[in-house]
Amino acid sequence: MEASGVQTVARALSVLECFRGGDERGVSEIARQQGLAVSTTHRLLKALVDAGFLEKNEESSRYRMGGALAEYGQIAYRQHRIYLAEPCLEQLAGTTGANASVAIRHSIHAVLLGTSRWRDSDGHRLQGVRLPLHASALGKALLAWSDTTDEELRALPYDEGTPRSVSGPEELRRELTRTRERGYA
Repeated sequence: MEASGVQTVARALSVLECFRGGDERGVSEIARQQGLAVSTTHRLLKALVDAGFLEKNEESSRYRMGGALAEYGQIAYRQHRIYLAEPCLEQLAGTTGANASVAIRHSIHAVLLGTSRWRDSDGHRLQGVRLPLHASALGKALLAWSDTTDEELRALPYDEGTPRSVSGPEELRRELTRTRERGYA
């Protein structure tokens, strides 16, 4: 693939990132967020709609995730065999009185693959699908039981999270040690 083709693919994937929160977006909003011309953004959106990755709401002229992403999501769900963990997540949530989830590490984030639904009153919302490793119990568990280097810990986005999140690699390393000692994050 030529360099311009690679750039186009990278831009299209970057445009898809705008929909990670599950909200509809307009062309101008996406163009601003991506630093692209409106005409370029419109062409990318049209290609993504044609491929089924996005849909256009004809009433509002805004875009949202399309059926192809749902299809790929279902394939990933089956490949990772999340359905096998769901009964255990429900049982764990019922026993502990806390939400139970399963996630994988993706770069600097924990990506939720499944979660208990026993107290999920707002399950249709997509908040929290991608969590900073250092600022979530799931992320800390993934880090605590993996061979994580000090360089990897320094590369984490400590500006993401809440005021109660760990603020740097030294504090996180101490928290990971405590996590291993007590057996949970």
